[in-house]
Amino acid sequence: MRCFDATNDYQRRAEGAKTKRKLVSDEDEAMRLLVDNLSLDETEYATLVRAVTEKRKISTLVAPVDLDEFLARYHGLLVNGVDSIKKKERLRRKKATIKRQAALKAKAKLAKQQKQQAKAAQTTTASSK
Repeated sequence: MRCFDATNDYQRRAEGAKTKRKLVSDEDEAMRLLVDNLSLDETEYATLVRAVTEKRKISTLVAPVDLDEFLARYHGLLVNGVDSIKKKERLRRKKATIKRQAALKAKAKLAKQQKQQAKAAQTTTASSK
């Protein structure tokens, strides 16, 4: 897992290194400053958490001090979400199984009718001879 070291990035910019990056927006700069403020020392960094839905993207920074509480709440959220996903998946599978079984029954019934028609056709041809 890589950590973002803001000090090296700032030093490189200060030295005038030419990079092919797009211009840094005010939001990116504010995010970097926030990371610096939330980091306690040289070895602890804030954790960036991102989430994406169909309509929205969100992100947040979690301070090292608050990480345990955040992970506990996140775990609870995931457990609730996974339970609901499993139920929906089971229901989908059950519906799919019911449809599949109905299709097989219909196919078997059609095959049985075709066999009966074939037998009837054979008996009529045999009796007409």
